[in-house]
Order: sequence, then structure tokens, then C-alpha cells
Amino acid sequence: MGSKKKPFVKGSALTKKGELALIEKLVPETHFSELEMKYLIQFFKKHSSETAYIEKSDFLEMLHEVFGYTEHFFMNRVFLQADTNKDGRTSMEEFIRLMSILLRGSKEEKIRFCFNCYDLNETMQLSRDVIITLLNQTSTEAMEANPDLVLDLLEMILKKMDQDGDGVLIFEEFKNAALEDWLLLEAFGQCFPDYECHVSFLEKMGKN
Repeated sequence: MGSKKKPFVKGSALTKKGELALIEKLVPETHFSELEMKYLIQFFKKHSSETAYIEKSDFLEMLHEVFGYTEHFFMNRVFLQADTNKDGRTSMEEFIRLMSILLRGSKEEKIRFCFNCYDLNETMQLSRDVIITLLNQTSTEAMEANPDLVLDLLEMILKKMDQDGDGVLIFEEFKNAALEDWLLLEAFGQCFPDYECHVSFLEKMGKN
């Protein structure tokens, strides 16, 4: 009789065979090489306590400490984009797919990701109320003291992005504005790693 095949999962974590199968699956679907994928797997294990998932609290802490995110609201929005099966935690595959967008994503991928982070009601459009909610998350002391400043900023942004003037941003309007002026990509709040943290992580991954 032949020996029993080693399972891909043991307990709550992937076996080495499972990890290799995941790498084989994800290399053609992401922006990482096989060696880079192995580094990401080891990084994932460090933050998941060797289990199959990174719990939400650990994920948010990682975003802050490793990738320089500062606003809890937007860290939570990034987590929700990573948690594609909505089980309240992040699997190894979900983590690697997220990193592919955050670290190496194409312009199209980054624009789509950012828009989804901002789309609080999951309606594929950003209403004035949604945009005000987003702007209030990153408001300065001056804006908090004078709420009219938030409305002024809203009108300024809509003037640049709302092509049909209906007071609502759909994806195509957001995309066109971002492609014309890349600074508008994160106009409503941080969706991507801090630049220095981004560069540092890629350097560490490259030296692995």
C-alpha cells in the first residue's frame, strides 16, 4: 500500500505542503515571486502565532506598527477589504492578496481598492454624507473647531472629481480623477502604507 498523502492542513495551520500549494496558486495571480511569497508566509506566521489566521486585533496592530497606518477607522476599512470571506480574521491567502495590492498593485487595482475602502455603504457610489464621514476621520483641530471647513473641503473635492455634478461620486469618476491627479487617490483618508514603511518592507523582503 502507498503511504498516505500528507494533508495540506494540520490542526489550524497549513503544512509545508499546503504552503507550497498556496505559493503555486498565488504566484501567477499576484505581484510576488516564489521567494517573496515565502518571506510573506514567514511574516504572516510571526503575526498569526503559527495559526492559520491573523486575528483582527493583531492585524490592526500590524498595520500600525509595520506599515505606518495611523487612523483606526481606515485600518478597519483595510481589514474589511482583506477579510473577503467575512469571518472576522485574515487567512494566509487573504493576507498575501492584500499585500499584492498594497505593495505592488497596478493603478487599476489601487484605485479599486481605495474606492472600496471609501464605499462605506457598499453601494458603488460615494454620497456627500459618506464623504463627510470620511473627511471627519482625518479632520484637523481647525476643522473640528469650524465644521464649515469640512464642507468647504467637500465642495473643493467634488469640483475636481464629480464630473456630472450630481453630488455623488461613482467609481468611474473617482478613477478618472485619480488618474488625472494621483494625489486624489487618498483624498478621503489613508488606504495604503506610509511611504517609508512601504520601502522598508520591500527592502527586507528583497534581502530575504
